[in-house]
Amino acid sequence: MDIEKLLAILPQTQCEECGFKGCRPYAEAMIDGEDIDLCAPGGEVVYSKLATIFKKKGNPNKVKERYVAPRKAMIDQSACIGCTKCIKPCPTEAIVGYKKMNHFVLSSDCTGCGLCVDYCPVDCITMMDDELSHDSSLKLSHEYRELYDKKHKQEKGLLKGDAASLLDEIHGIIGSGDEPR
Repeated sequence: MDIEKLLAILPQTQCEECGFKGCRPYAEAMIDGEDIDLCAPGGEVVYSKLATIFKKKGNPNKVKERYVAPRKAMIDQSACIGCTKCIKPCPTEAIVGYKKMNHFVLSSDCTGCGLCVDYCPVDCITMMDDELSHDSSLKLSHEYRELYDKKHKQEKGLLKGDAASLLDEIHGIIGSGDEPR
């Protein structure tokens, strides 16, 4: 079984709803015999593709019950204390901010995983329904995976980001009052 083929099917939200630490570990587990009906954001679309590839069925009722519609994180600016605790769990670096300053979600990079919510000590992060359809959200999986891979390369020291440029961009957004792109 080709792991890349499975990763291309999974939504790449890295949400851990399946019980694994991201889409790659879940794909590896499926190759080793794990159930194919655990991807909550993938829903019936992903389940049906996995059933075809693996030539086996899971529990379609479980898929329907576990399905999570596309969503995005939203930070309440009046409550954010700038603690930075929400930044680390974000799989795609969609949350930006500086210590003791408000943080913002770059909605175009947010996979809707919800991992940031539990890390916020002041409960200022909520998950909102996304305007995207399920199909449109799944079409972004390639971009989500690129962002996820880039973050992990940076964490391993394989990429050097320009922190000054990022800070300038954040200050520009805060200063101009524009929504992040």
